Amino acid sequence: LTTDPVKAEFGSQITTYEPQPKDGYKFDHDTAPLTITSDSAKNVLKVYYVKDTFGYTVEYYYDGKIDESKTGSFTATFEDQISTYAGKNITGYKFEKAQAEGTSAASTVEGTLTQPLTVTHVAADNVIRVYYIKDSFDYTVEYYYDGQLDASKTEGPTKAEFASQITTYTDKEI
Repeated sequence: LTTDPVKAEFGSQITTYEPQPKDGYKFDHDTAPLTITSDSAKNVLKVYYVKDTFGYTVEYYYDGKIDESKTGSFTATFEDQISTYAGKNITGYKFEKAQAEGTSAASTVEGTLTQPLTVTHVAADNVIRVYYIKDSFDYTVEYYYDGQLDASKTEGPTKAEFASQITTYTDKEI
């Protein structure tokens, strides 16, 4: 609440004033025009501001590279606290972390933020980044002799990163 007392002549009409916008707020309405009376308690021109809406984005990274096709744009009211987002994991990857711009704690639970994003009037500050990395999976090498599995020679399980190619194995010729 800001009040600016101004002198005006009895019966005059006040239609203009000095706007006092505040970051994150937008003009809503005012009570102009004001006709000056002898009762100073009634000589108040009220100017109303409301919280504005701003955009925020959720960016998705796979192995450290942003996937623009998965980035989402949303809107929220100034100072809203955004603490959830949609997970967009893809086959072969696992969730690593998520973090809101300007916060220090990274979340290790997909879909929620340890520290929420507080929506500001600065678009660059309204970003949630979600990171996925390639997962590792087990594989085994089986050895067959005359079409029959020799289970005693089976190797594994061994871990390998998703989409890696296994091109070598131990030669167990008998």
